[in-house]
Amino acid sequence: MFMRSFLSISTIFLAVGCSGPESEPPVDLQPGRYEVTMSAGAAAFGPGTGKNGQSSICIMSDQAKDFASNPLPLKDVFPACKTKMADRKGNAFSGTRECSAAPESGIALTLTLNWKGRIRADGFEIDGDINSTGAVNRFGQFQLTGKRTGDC
Repeated sequence: MFMRSFLSISTIFLAVGCSGPESEPPVDLQPGRYEVTMSAGAAAFGPGTGKNGQSSICIMSDQAKDFASNPLPLKDVFPACKTKMADRKGNAFSGTRECSAAPESGIALTLTLNWKGRIRADGFEIDGDINSTGAVNRFGQFQLTGKRTGDC
């Protein structure tokens, strides 16, 4: 009896331990309108966010399909960016992007973004960190969450 109870409890712990986004069957983000919330540090991505760090964006079908491989498209603030994505596992994705200011600008600045994310058919979460070399040493952590609210 004890052994049977122990095995049942062990099975529950193993099942719970394997229930993260890495073990989920992969899904693609649905195209549509998303309410996106940005937390502290996300201001480094530039203007365009609404009140309280929220904005409404339209994610087109090609962007939705490739979302896990390009979740943080930056406007052309930096001319040279190198992105390294880890292999997607289930609905978990992660990556690093390093961007440098143009040498002719006279600004010696490099930004490095590291992130981990989770994708669902109707939303996403991204947690990351922004570091820099140059005038500012660190922007800090950021979080982006998006929830599909309808069609574009």
